[in-house]
Amino acid sequence: MTRSFRARIQKPLKRLLTLTAAAALAVPLLASPAHASGWAIHDADGLVTHSSLQLILSVPRSGATITCTGHDMDGSVNNPTDPSGQGAIIIDSHTFTNCTGPFGLTVSVAVGGTWRLNLVSITSDPDVYVVSVTNVRASISGPACSVSITGGMPGTYNNRTHILSLNPSAPNLDGVSLTAEAGSCLGVISTGDTVTWTADYEAFPPYTIHYTP
Repeated sequence: MTRSFRARIQKPLKRLLTLTAAAALAVPLLASPAHASGWAIHDADGLVTHSSLQLILSVPRSGATITCTGHDMDGSVNNPTDPSGQGAIIIDSHTFTNCTGPFGLTVSVAVGGTWRLNLVSITSDPDVYVVSVTNVRASISGPACSVSITGGMPGTYNNRTHILSLNPSAPNLDGVSLTAEAGSCLGVISTGDTVTWTADYEAFPPYTIHYTP
């Protein structure tokens, strides 16, 4: 094969290889998604309030209940576009109204630390999402009653109604629960008891949750 013939073959071959390499580099750019996957909160990027007109704490072992005619949870959106959904809303202020404990006695409920509202999973209803509230610490005090509870609560959030529902019957994919950690209350709440938390909270502003696969 002569040198001139070899040169005539190599020149177009090099051009073909260059074009092929450029095309290969362009493929990942064309395949990139238009939106990042994960969780997002829309229509709220600052302060958020969840307000309930009835809160019920129950102790399945004894059947004892503590009820409040109101509970407001104030906090803020931690990161509206955090893909993990963990700690999406931080709750750092609480107001409890007219709380009644076992045997009709008046009790007070106080909260320590910050609670975390986590976005957990989608459901078969495109407007309903599984959530959880964790890092819960609360204390109950009254006549012959002083007990603290810790843990977390399962729940759901509905984009149509903007209701955060904390309920022991909600899907509990995070495996959270509330436990009486220390103290006692009139013999019907004792250390180690499981405590359930039931309340429906309306969100202000009425934000929506979104998940992108």
